[in-house]
Amino acid sequence: MRKSIRRIGGVVAATAVAGGVMVAAAAPAQAGFVTPVYGMTCDTGYNSSYRAWGVCWAPIPAKWKLRVDCTFGGTYDTIWHYPPQNEWYRIDHHVSCNIGVNSVHVVEGT
Repeated sequence: MRKSIRRIGGVVAATAVAGGVMVAAAAPAQAGFVTPVYGMTCDTGYNSSYRAWGVCWAPIPAKWKLRVDCTFGGTYDTIWHYPPQNEWYRIDHHVSCNIGVNSVHVVEGT
């Protein structure tokens, strides 16, 4: 394991690097919204091919899926996902809304 130390604005920051992968504690950044059931910090969107995505950071074990409402009228859900707590988890929706996307939602299970 190799340690690198940098001075940032008078503050020393240390990171551990193992096999070329940075090891650091994941902390939630500011995102689009916080979910009501699990308190997940999430953001959603879609790319230029109209494929939806969602990314969430869960402070506790959670169950969630992504729901995309396409412009042409279809609404599609992913399967349920059970990501580990205290980590960012991304879902990429497999359906492409060929014309456009009306909305992308995180649906929480109980």
